[in-house]
Amino acid sequence: MRRLLARTALLAGLGWLTLASPARAQEPTASDLKKSGNDKMDALDFVGALDDYKAALKQTPDDAALYFNIGRAHGLLGHNVEALDALDEFGKRATPEVRARGQFDQLQAQARAKVAYLAVTCDVPGARVFVGQKLIGDAPLARTAVDASPEPVRIRIEAEGYREDVRTMPLPGTQDRSLACRLLTKATSGTVVVTTTPPGATLFVDGTRAGNPPLEVPLNAGPHTVLAQRDGYDDAQVAVFVTVGDARRTVDIKLTKSAPLTSKWWFWTTIGVVVVGGVVVTAALLTERSADKGTIAPGQLPAPLVRF
Repeated sequence: MRRLLARTALLAGLGWLTLASPARAQEPTASDLKKSGNDKMDALDFVGALDDYKAALKQTPDDAALYFNIGRAHGLLGHNVEALDALDEFGKRATPEVRARGQFDQLQAQARAKVAYLAVTCDVPGARVFVGQKLIGDAPLARTAVDASPEPVRIRIEAEGYREDVRTMPLPGTQDRSLACRLLTKATSGTVVVTTTPPGATLFVDGTRAGNPPLEVPLNAGPHTVLAQRDGYDDAQVAVFVTVGDARRTVDIKLTKSAPLTSKWWFWTTIGVVVVGGVVVTAALLTERSADKGTIAPGQLPAPLVRF
Protein backbone atom coordinates (compact mmCIF):
# COMPACT_ATOMS: atom_id res chain seq x y z
CA MET A 1 0.00 0.00 0.00
CA ARG A 2 2.82 2.33 0.91
CA ARG A 3 4.55 1.62 -2.40
CA LEU A 4 1.33 2.38 -4.27
CA LEU A 5 0.94 5.72 -2.50
CA ALA A 6 4.57 6.65 -3.16
CA ARG A 7 4.25 5.80 -6.86
CA THR A 8 1.04 7.84 -7.11
CA ALA A 9 2.73 10.84 -5.50
CA LEU A 10 5.69 10.53 -7.86
CA LEU A 11 3.48 10.39 -10.93
CA ALA A 12 1.51 13.38 -9.69
CA GLY A 13 4.72 15.35 -9.27
CA LEU A 14 5.90 14.42 -12.76
CA GLY A 15 2.54 15.43 -14.16
CA TRP A 16 2.78 18.83 -12.48
CA LEU A 17 6.22 19.36 -13.96
CA THR A 18 4.93 18.39 -17.38
CA LEU A 19 2.10 20.88 -17.10
CA ALA A 20 4.34 23.65 -15.74
CA SER A 21 7.02 23.44 -18.44
CA PRO A 22 4.83 24.69 -21.32
CA ALA A 23 3.73 27.63 -19.14
CA ARG A 24 7.33 28.70 -18.64
CA ALA A 25 8.06 28.24 -22.30
CA GLN A 26 5.22 30.63 -23.15
CA GLU A 27 6.73 33.60 -21.26
CA PRO A 28 7.00 36.57 -23.64
CA THR A 29 10.37 37.16 -25.23
CA ALA A 30 12.03 40.55 -25.54
CA SER A 31 10.78 40.71 -29.11
CA ASP A 32 7.23 39.96 -27.98
CA LEU A 33 7.44 42.62 -25.29
CA LYS A 34 8.81 45.21 -27.69
CA LYS A 35 5.99 44.53 -30.16
CA SER A 36 3.46 44.70 -27.36
CA GLY A 37 4.93 48.01 -26.27
CA ASN A 38 4.71 49.37 -29.80
CA ASP A 39 1.07 48.32 -30.06
CA LYS A 40 0.29 50.04 -26.76
CA MET A 41 2.02 53.21 -27.94
CA ASP A 42 -0.25 53.20 -31.00
CA ALA A 43 -3.21 52.79 -28.64
CA LEU A 44 -1.93 55.74 -26.52
CA ASP A 45 -1.38 53.44 -23.54
CA PHE A 46 1.97 54.99 -22.66
CA VAL A 47 2.12 53.52 -19.15
CA GLY A 48 1.60 49.98 -20.44
CA ALA A 49 4.08 50.53 -23.25
CA LEU A 50 6.70 51.74 -20.78
CA ASP A 51 6.23 48.64 -18.63
CA ASP A 52 6.70 46.37 -21.67
CA TYR A 53 9.79 48.20 -22.87
CA LYS A 54 11.39 48.01 -19.42
CA ALA A 55 10.62 44.29 -19.19
CA ALA A 56 12.19 43.76 -22.61
CA LEU A 57 15.28 45.74 -21.58
CA LYS A 58 15.86 43.37 -18.65
CA GLN A 59 16.18 40.53 -21.15
CA THR A 60 18.22 42.46 -23.73
CA PRO A 61 20.05 45.29 -21.94
CA ASP A 62 22.20 46.06 -24.98
CA ASP A 63 19.27 46.81 -27.29
CA ALA A 64 19.78 50.53 -27.99
CA ALA A 65 16.37 50.90 -29.64
CA LEU A 66 14.66 50.08 -26.36
CA TYR A 67 16.25 53.14 -24.74
CA PHE A 68 14.80 55.27 -27.53
CA ASN A 69 11.35 53.75 -27.02
CA ILE A 70 11.57 54.20 -23.25
CA GLY A 71 12.57 57.82 -23.73
CA ARG A 72 9.62 58.43 -26.04
CA ALA A 73 7.18 56.87 -23.57
CA HIS A 74 8.57 58.87 -20.65
CA GLY A 75 8.37 62.06 -22.69
CA LEU A 76 4.74 61.50 -23.60
CA LEU A 77 3.98 60.91 -19.92
CA GLY A 78 5.68 64.18 -18.95
CA HIS A 79 8.60 62.47 -17.22
CA ASN A 80 11.14 64.88 -18.67
CA VAL A 81 14.19 63.90 -16.61
CA GLU A 82 13.68 60.17 -17.25
CA ALA A 83 13.06 60.87 -20.95
CA LEU A 84 16.33 62.76 -21.29
CA ASP A 85 18.26 60.06 -19.42
CA ALA A 86 16.93 57.33 -21.73
CA LEU A 87 17.53 59.35 -24.90
CA ASP A 88 21.07 60.21 -23.79
CA GLU A 89 21.72 56.50 -23.22
CA PHE A 90 20.36 55.73 -26.68
CA GLY A 91 22.69 58.34 -28.17
CA LYS A 92 25.70 56.67 -26.51
CA ARG A 93 24.80 53.15 -27.63
CA ALA A 94 23.28 53.59 -31.09
CA THR A 95 25.32 53.71 -34.29
CA PRO A 96 25.24 56.93 -36.35
CA GLU A 97 22.95 55.20 -38.86
CA VAL A 98 20.47 54.25 -36.15
CA ARG A 99 20.63 57.70 -34.53
CA ALA A 100 19.78 59.26 -37.89
CA ARG A 101 16.40 57.56 -37.82
CA GLY A 102 13.45 58.78 -35.78
CA GLN A 103 14.54 62.45 -35.51
CA PHE A 104 16.69 61.63 -32.49
CA ASP A 105 18.55 64.96 -32.36
CA GLN A 106 15.29 66.89 -32.37
CA LEU A 107 13.71 64.72 -29.67
CA GLN A 108 16.82 64.95 -27.49
CA ALA A 109 16.89 68.75 -27.82
CA GLN A 110 13.20 68.96 -26.92
CA ALA A 111 13.74 66.79 -23.84
CA ARG A 112 16.78 68.80 -22.76
CA ALA A 113 14.80 72.06 -23.00
CA LYS A 114 12.34 70.65 -20.44
CA VAL A 115 15.00 69.87 -17.84
CA ALA A 116 16.60 72.26 -15.36
CA TYR A 117 19.36 71.65 -12.82
CA LEU A 118 19.25 72.34 -9.09
CA ALA A 119 21.96 72.28 -6.42
CA VAL A 120 21.20 72.63 -2.70
CA THR A 121 23.59 73.35 0.15
CA CYS A 122 22.45 72.84 3.73
CA ASP A 123 23.96 72.88 7.21
CA VAL A 124 21.87 69.85 8.16
CA PRO A 125 23.28 66.83 6.26
CA GLY A 126 20.66 64.35 5.11
CA ALA A 127 17.81 66.86 4.88
CA ARG A 128 15.32 65.73 2.25
CA VAL A 129 14.81 67.91 -0.82
CA PHE A 130 11.45 67.93 -2.62
CA VAL A 131 10.62 69.70 -5.88
CA GLY A 132 6.85 69.85 -6.04
CA GLN A 133 5.80 66.49 -4.63
CA LYS A 134 8.86 64.64 -5.91
CA LEU A 135 11.75 63.68 -3.63
CA ILE A 136 14.91 64.37 -5.62
CA GLY A 137 17.56 63.56 -3.01
CA ASP A 138 19.21 64.44 0.28
CA ALA A 139 21.19 67.58 1.06
CA PRO A 140 23.83 68.57 0.30
CA LEU A 141 22.58 68.05 -3.22
CA ALA A 142 24.97 68.30 -6.15
CA ARG A 143 23.77 69.47 -9.58
CA THR A 144 20.63 67.37 -10.12
CA ALA A 145 18.28 67.26 -13.10
CA VAL A 146 14.67 68.28 -12.34
CA ASP A 147 11.60 69.00 -14.43
CA ALA A 148 11.82 72.55 -15.74
CA SER A 149 9.13 75.09 -14.94
CA PRO A 150 8.93 78.68 -16.24
CA GLU A 151 6.54 79.44 -13.38
CA PRO A 152 7.66 79.40 -9.72
CA VAL A 153 7.69 75.88 -8.32
CA ARG A 154 7.57 74.87 -4.64
CA ILE A 155 10.87 73.54 -3.25
CA ARG A 156 10.79 72.07 0.25
CA ILE A 157 13.68 70.96 2.48
CA GLU A 158 12.83 69.05 5.65
CA ALA A 159 14.61 67.24 8.49
CA GLU A 160 13.54 65.79 11.81
CA GLY A 161 13.48 68.37 14.61
CA TYR A 162 13.68 71.32 12.22
CA ARG A 163 11.16 73.62 10.59
CA GLU A 164 10.69 73.09 6.88
CA ASP A 165 12.42 75.53 4.57
CA VAL A 166 10.04 76.20 1.68
CA ARG A 167 10.99 78.28 -1.36
CA THR A 168 9.21 79.12 -4.58
CA MET A 169 11.31 79.81 -7.64
CA PRO A 170 11.15 79.26 -11.41
CA LEU A 171 13.31 76.53 -12.91
CA PRO A 172 13.94 77.54 -16.53
CA GLY A 173 14.86 74.76 -18.95
CA THR A 174 18.59 74.00 -19.44
CA GLN A 175 19.55 76.48 -16.71
CA ASP A 176 21.22 75.92 -13.34
CA ARG A 177 19.73 77.11 -10.08
CA SER A 178 21.15 76.83 -6.58
CA LEU A 179 19.90 77.62 -3.12
CA ALA A 180 21.25 77.51 0.40
CA CYS A 181 18.64 76.06 2.73
CA ARG A 182 17.98 77.50 6.15
CA LEU A 183 16.80 74.90 8.64
CA LEU A 184 16.07 76.22 12.11
CA THR A 185 15.31 74.11 15.16
CA LYS A 186 11.68 74.13 16.26
CA ALA A 187 12.78 75.05 19.78
CA THR A 188 14.20 78.45 18.75
CA SER A 189 12.13 79.58 15.77
CA GLY A 190 8.76 80.11 14.14
CA THR A 191 7.39 79.98 10.61
CA VAL A 192 6.04 82.99 8.68
CA VAL A 193 3.95 82.64 5.53
CA VAL A 194 4.15 85.76 3.36
CA THR A 195 1.68 86.59 0.60
CA THR A 196 1.23 89.74 -1.45
CA THR A 197 -1.77 91.48 -2.98
CA PRO A 198 -1.51 91.39 -5.92
CA PRO A 199 0.73 88.31 -6.24
CA GLY A 200 3.87 88.11 -8.34
CA ALA A 201 6.23 90.17 -6.18
CA THR A 202 9.81 89.38 -5.23
CA LEU A 203 10.35 89.08 -1.48
CA PHE A 204 13.40 89.96 0.60
CA VAL A 205 13.69 88.84 4.22
CA ASP A 206 16.16 90.82 6.33
CA GLY A 207 17.77 92.11 3.13
CA THR A 208 18.23 88.70 1.51
CA ARG A 209 16.22 87.65 -1.53
CA ALA A 210 13.89 84.86 -0.41
CA GLY A 211 11.69 84.08 -3.44
CA ASN A 212 8.17 84.71 -4.65
CA PRO A 213 4.89 84.56 -2.71
CA PRO A 214 3.38 82.55 -1.26
CA LEU A 215 6.60 82.25 0.74
CA GLU A 216 6.90 80.01 3.78
CA VAL A 217 10.05 80.87 5.68
CA PRO A 218 11.38 79.77 9.09
CA LEU A 219 12.83 82.62 11.16
CA ASN A 220 14.58 82.80 14.49
CA ALA A 221 12.59 84.36 17.30
CA GLY A 222 12.81 88.14 17.25
CA PRO A 223 12.22 91.09 14.89
CA HIS A 224 12.54 90.79 11.12
CA THR A 225 11.73 92.87 8.04
CA VAL A 226 10.08 91.68 4.85
CA LEU A 227 10.34 93.76 1.68
CA ALA A 228 8.12 93.21 -1.38
CA GLN A 229 9.01 94.54 -4.84
CA ARG A 230 6.98 94.35 -8.04
CA ASP A 231 7.23 96.24 -11.32
CA GLY A 232 4.67 99.00 -11.50
CA TYR A 233 4.17 99.11 -7.72
CA ASP A 234 5.80 100.96 -4.86
CA ASP A 235 8.09 98.93 -2.63
CA ALA A 236 6.36 97.79 0.57
CA GLN A 237 8.16 96.79 3.75
CA VAL A 238 6.65 95.36 6.92
CA ALA A 239 8.11 94.49 10.29
CA VAL A 240 7.46 90.99 11.65
CA PHE A 241 8.12 89.81 15.18
CA VAL A 242 8.48 86.04 15.48
CA THR A 243 7.96 84.20 18.74
CA VAL A 244 9.05 80.67 19.53
CA GLY A 245 6.32 78.22 18.64
CA ASP A 246 4.75 80.25 15.83
CA ALA A 247 3.53 77.40 13.67
CA ARG A 248 2.37 79.32 10.61
CA ARG A 249 1.99 83.04 11.08
CA THR A 250 0.56 84.63 7.91
CA VAL A 251 1.50 88.11 6.70
CA ASP A 252 -0.14 89.66 3.62
CA ILE A 253 1.64 92.66 2.10
CA LYS A 254 -0.60 94.97 0.08
CA LEU A 255 1.15 96.72 -2.79
CA THR A 256 0.14 100.14 -4.13
CA LYS A 257 0.45 101.00 -7.81
CA SER A 258 3.18 103.49 -8.52
CA ALA A 259 1.97 106.96 -9.49
CA PRO A 260 2.74 107.88 -13.12
CA LEU A 261 5.93 109.80 -13.70
CA THR A 262 4.03 112.91 -14.82
CA SER A 263 2.31 113.14 -11.43
CA LYS A 264 5.57 113.68 -9.57
CA TRP A 265 6.17 117.30 -8.55
CA TRP A 266 9.86 117.04 -9.34
CA PHE A 267 9.10 115.79 -12.86
CA TRP A 268 7.42 119.07 -13.89
CA THR A 269 9.97 121.13 -11.99
CA THR A 270 12.76 119.44 -13.92
CA ILE A 271 10.89 119.78 -17.21
CA GLY A 272 10.37 123.49 -16.48
CA VAL A 273 14.04 124.01 -15.90
CA VAL A 274 14.91 122.19 -19.10
CA VAL A 275 12.32 124.18 -21.11
CA VAL A 276 13.48 127.51 -19.73
CA GLY A 277 17.08 126.59 -20.35
CA GLY A 278 16.16 125.56 -23.88
CA VAL A 279 14.55 128.93 -24.53
CA VAL A 280 17.62 130.74 -23.25
CA VAL A 281 19.94 128.65 -25.40
CA THR A 282 17.70 129.02 -28.45
CA ALA A 283 17.44 132.75 -27.95
CA ALA A 284 21.18 133.05 -27.64
CA LEU A 285 21.72 131.14 -30.87
CA LEU A 286 19.09 133.04 -32.85
CA THR A 287 19.97 136.55 -31.65
CA GLU A 288 22.05 138.23 -34.32
CA ARG A 289 25.11 139.93 -33.01
CA SER A 290 27.07 142.60 -34.74
CA ALA A 291 29.83 141.40 -37.02
CA ASP A 292 33.39 141.59 -35.81
CA LYS A 293 35.46 144.39 -37.28
CA GLY A 294 38.48 143.50 -39.37
CA THR A 295 40.92 144.78 -41.86
CA ILE A 296 39.85 142.57 -44.76
CA ALA A 297 37.47 144.34 -47.15
CA PRO A 298 34.75 145.20 -46.75
CA GLY A 299 35.96 145.59 -43.18
CA GLN A 300 33.99 142.75 -41.51
CA LEU A 301 34.51 139.01 -40.65
CA PRO A 302 31.45 136.76 -40.73
CA ALA A 303 30.53 135.08 -37.44
CA PRO A 304 31.82 131.44 -37.30
CA LEU A 305 29.36 128.63 -38.10
CA VAL A 306 28.29 126.44 -35.18
CA ARG A 307 28.50 122.67 -35.84
CA PHE A 308 27.42 119.82 -33.55
